Amino acid sequence: MCAFKKQKRWRSAFLTAVLAMGAVGIESVLAAEQKPAKPEAVSPGKVKAQARPPGAARSAPVAAPTPVLPATTESPGVAFRRLANGKGYVEVDDVEPLQGFSLIFETADEDNDGRLNPREFDTAWKAYIASSKANVG
Repeated sequence: MCAFKKQKRWRSAFLTAVLAMGAVGIESVLAAEQKPAKPEAVSPGKVKAQARPPGAARSAPVAAPTPVLPATTESPGVAFRRLANGKGYVEVDDVEPLQGFSLIFETADEDNDGRLNPREFDTAWKAYIASSKANVG
C-alpha cells in the first residue's frame, strides 16, 4: 500500500474519532444544561434563607386574604365557603363581623370544638337568617 493511501486512512480515522468525541461532548453539555439543579437538603422544619444583595430591603410577610362577608340572601353553602376561606370549617373569629352570629355559633357547635363544620354551619346560618328577618320586621 502506498504511503499516500495510509496517510489518507489515518486522517479519515482521526477525523472520525474527533467528530465522535465532539458529538459526545456536545451531547453531555446539552444534557447538563437541561437538568434542573438539585435543591439543597434542608432539615425538616427549617427554611433555607435566600441570599439578598447588600442593601436590599426585606419584603413584608404576605397576609392571608380577608374573606368577603356573605350577604344574608346567600345560601348556607355559599356563606360557608366565603367564611371558611378554604379551611373546611368556620371559627368564631371568622363570623365576628356578623352581628349576633356569635351566640348562634355557640349553640350550633354540637361537638364543642370551637369550629363549625358544613352541617353545623348550615343550621347556624339558617338560624341567623331567621333572627335577622325577625329583627328587621
